[in-house]
Amino acid sequence: IRIITQNMTFDITIRHNLKKLMRSLNTLENKVVPEATVRILNRMAESAKVASAKHIAPKMNGRQAAVKRRIETRKATFKTLRATLVARDRALHRTATGLPPS
Repeated sequence: IRIITQNMTFDITIRHNLKKLMRSLNTLENKVVPEATVRILNRMAESAKVASAKHIAPKMNGRQAAVKRRIETRKATFKTLRATLVARDRALHRTATGLPPS
């Protein structure tokens, strides 16, 4: 490309490497997107855990911290791309009152 101004002339050469660009885009698709998905799934699971504890604690006459301890977060991984919350069924009032579990 030749650019001509009032006082100067510029020659510009543009080169492209489409194969390299495609490799870069494939890397982005195959690595970065799943990693971001794992982070988002794990953040959402933790948010759901907190929201669940807020909702459940008043119904069980317990504290949110006690409820959160009963909810296990199984985090998403690059392989599974799934986060899971598992609630344990021990009585909440024992922990809330400081009594040891039976």
